[in-house]
Amino acid sequence: MVGVAGGRFRAFGIFLAAVAGLAATAATIAAARSQGVPQSLIEQRILAQQGLSIGLAQITLQSQGLSFAGFIYPVGQCNELSFGGSLKVLSATFSPTKIAGRMQIFFDTACQRLYIDETVKFTPVQDHYKSSASYTLFSTTGVKLGTFALTGTIANIPTGNQITGTTTFTPHNNAPPAMFAFSCQTLAASPAAGNAGVTPAVIPPDGGTDCAVGIVQNFPQIGMATASITPITLHFTLFSADSKVTFSQTSPAKLMTGALDALSIRINGQGKVIVDGPAVAYGRDKVSGEAAEFNLFPPKPTRWNVKDTGHSTEFAIALTSDRTRKLSGTISPTNSATPLATIEVDQSGTGRISYSDGTNAAISSWVVGN
Repeated sequence: MVGVAGGRFRAFGIFLAAVAGLAATAATIAAARSQGVPQSLIEQRILAQQGLSIGLAQITLQSQGLSFAGFIYPVGQCNELSFGGSLKVLSATFSPTKIAGRMQIFFDTACQRLYIDETVKFTPVQDHYKSSASYTLFSTTGVKLGTFALTGTIANIPTGNQITGTTTFTPHNNAPPAMFAFSCQTLAASPAAGNAGVTPAVIPPDGGTDCAVGIVQNFPQIGMATASITPITLHFTLFSADSKVTFSQTSPAKLMTGALDALSIRINGQGKVIVDGPAVAYGRDKVSGEAAEFNLFPPKPTRWNVKDTGHSTEFAIALTSDRTRKLSGTISPTNSATPLATIEVDQSGTGRISYSDGTNAAISSWVVGN
């Protein structure tokens, strides 16, 4: 009898927790509405934050990879990169306990127009490297955008390779800092991939590269913090004229809200992206897209979209010109061609978003201002 009663109390406790979660969600949205913020403007900020975080993930992953591989180049030499940029190593230290140094990544091929100035250190620990880095980012016009402070790992695991990182981006335009985390596991390619010299192959053919991208940021203007965790599977098509990467999802992304300063983000011991704090569920959505090449500045077609069917809204963005590398995007109702919000950014992820109420916010390195 005690066991039955205990089971009922536990079940009742689960029910109360579920009710409390629904109440907390309603309370968070109600608090924003009490400040006169329409539901549509909350939705626009959440989708803008999540959609632009895909661009932020691209930069973070690419710069982390370039930081690790860049030390193959001689110090002081300008090295043209395949995607049109260039890289220069300014200093390098190699020892059994660390690989460290400073390098710069440029928009152009002649090391003239600075994009990223970074100081990095990789420390070997058993079967992986711990990484720490500080980045200063610049716009295409030379304006300082902000700074990253990143910690992460690069590891060999039984199923392939894993790269993780957490960072806080502090914009120089006084916008709220954004906490960002990513985790990617590159699965080992199977023999079924085929002869790379003869036929195109998707590598790996048995699931792709599984990533998760998470972001947390305060939005004082709407009186809340918003967060998302977006799982993405990357598929690489190589060894053909159409060398590209496509991405899709096997499970929906999670959207969350919380009180200002109440949420944070981290990588747990299993390499998963976790949002900490009293987050409440806002909804789920799905991301898909493609890039013509997997590099820092991919050419056309490069585009992605986020569909929030629960709120009947969609984020979409696409590269409009290989010459200018500018991207244009919209946030629109799924049943209307008239956008609620419009987005314009350059190849550094810098530009502006215009909301449906006529207000504008700056975007710095793919991070939305307040």
